[in-house]
Amino acid sequence: MGSTLARPGSLSKPFYTSSMGPAMLKRLEETSYVGCPAYLLEVILLIHAGLYFDPDVDPNSQPSMIFTSAFLSQDSNPLQSPGALLQHIQAFDPYAWAESMQSCYYLADLSMRTALATVFKGAVYLYASRVLSRPRPGAATIPNHFGLPSDHAEVADLIIRKIALIPIEDPHFKCLIWPTFIAGAECRDPVQRPFVLNKLRALYFNITSVNVRNAAWVLSLMWQKQDQKKAEKQQQQQRPTTDIHSHDDNNDDDDDFDWIQELDNSRIDWLFI
Repeated sequence: MGSTLARPGSLSKPFYTSSMGPAMLKRLEETSYVGCPAYLLEVILLIHAGLYFDPDVDPNSQPSMIFTSAFLSQDSNPLQSPGALLQHIQAFDPYAWAESMQSCYYLADLSMRTALATVFKGAVYLYASRVLSRPRPGAATIPNHFGLPSDHAEVADLIIRKIALIPIEDPHFKCLIWPTFIAGAECRDPVQRPFVLNKLRALYFNITSVNVRNAAWVLSLMWQKQDQKKAEKQQQQQRPTTDIHSHDDNNDDDDDFDWIQELDNSRIDWLFI
């Protein structure tokens, strides 16, 4: 999952290969401390490998999703469009997954496992929608601006509320580094920023990982740039002008802040896992 925040081309080859099967992803799901469900991990691997929506590749040679949802039809193809892939993510059932993991590790109370799965579902949705909304080089037949989905901000608020449900002493708490960073990167309400930093601080003291401290530092820098960008736009709008077309009545430009581009510009490959 750390590769999701690395610059494009910084790795010699994608982690995803056609030889990966459900057994390998399920093994990662059951043995990795990250705690990401295999259903969602597959989406991340495919996005990182760039194996989606390529009009120049024979559809028969493109990979197919290993994991399916009972909420989608059997013949649905999540890789046919950005919207279909986001729908595939939203079709993931945290409750069913939490129950299925009982055979691996039994818990009397599934509430925290379900909360973690919901957090990962939201974080993967935010990450995927952010990546899919960016222009893809060489994909001329695909609209350059898919655009963020209408529920993007709502999902960002949801995962912050779900992260708040998992206490420090719970074993699932240590799995929250990546989704907490994603939540912070997509945070549009400055009031929520101290909460994100406090969670990262608690994670740092819980697992003593310097990457967690770096994650908080990177978020702080990105928030400063986001605030600066918003302030500059507000100043421009306050200047008198005779051009009626130069004034934008929509002051909410938060979604225009491309935090993935900010990571690329930093020229450092972060591994917040």
